[in-house]
Amino acid sequence: MRFNENIIEKMLRSRWWDYAYWDLNMLDWSDPLKFMEMFETRTAEIKKFNPPKIKFSDLRPEPDNKIAHLSEKLLHRIGIL
Repeated sequence: MRFNENIIEKMLRSRWWDYAYWDLNMLDWSDPLKFMEMFETRTAEIKKFNPPKIKFSDLRPEPDNKIAHLSEKLLHRIGIL
């Protein structure tokens, strides 16, 4: 196994992936044990990352923009939209 059971358990319990990477970039990623120790001391200071949900339809170009209109026309022509 790559990590011992204790480290795996700590990492899974911490759910470190729920936080933004820029809030964790000051932690030592090269040593999992150090990372977990540092993470545990910092979790009170950082909030979980909760980005807004984006629907594919939100990414459609605005029809009043000439370039966007041409892009949409092209996407229709090649069968993507």
